[in-house]
Amino acid sequence: MALKENLRLIHVQADPIGRYWKPERSRFEACAYGSLLVLAPWPEDMPAFASAYEVFIILIAWLRPSAPSAIRQTWR
Repeated sequence: MALKENLRLIHVQADPIGRYWKPERSRFEACAYGSLLVLAPWPEDMPAFASAYEVFIILIAWLRPSAPSAIRQTWR
């Protein structure tokens, strides 16, 4: 529903985005339009995480105002 309304969204996923990963059409178009940001760990970082909860906590930390400015500026 939010994608259809073109609302700005951040999708946090635990599954890494690999070299050939591509979201389904609706999310792909939202990314191209600039209304969707997908956050996911790098595939090579996955073994370092002890659990899905740890992945979630790290991804959420990226969203905090104290995150590096390069991360925040890409979403402006």
